[in-house]
Amino acid sequence: MTPPETRRELAARLEQLCVRLDQRGDPVSRNPQVRNAAERVAALVREGAQPQSLLAALDELDDELLDAGSRSTSRSMIDVPGVPPRPEHEVLCCPGPSPCSRVEEPRWPRRAPLCRIHGERLRRTALQSDE
Repeated sequence: MTPPETRRELAARLEQLCVRLDQRGDPVSRNPQVRNAAERVAALVREGAQPQSLLAALDELDDELLDAGSRSTSRSMIDVPGVPPRPEHEVLCCPGPSPCSRVEEPRWPRRAPLCRIHGERLRRTALQSDE
């Protein structure tokens, strides 16, 4: 069984990768070696790879990012706009079977952003309260 802290780390790193794959000008999209490493991570996620394999692939991606001169790696946390925790509030989240921690507020009337790892649109879900 995967420890919760490992699942959280993996989810956060996959979230950052998903967001970065969607940004033009990011080293992940510009540099072929970095792009190949990112695509390997995405393929492993789609195949349902074990968390340790995914973390190793993300570490390889970090090495490629550093080699490409990026100071930002998948270990650097990005700021995700907060969403008020109301049970009736809908958010967009990862469409994958073992979702990352990416959560965004829907922007009407635009379509949900595409998850660049799973190749599907983020899915709508009700924000859950921990209470």
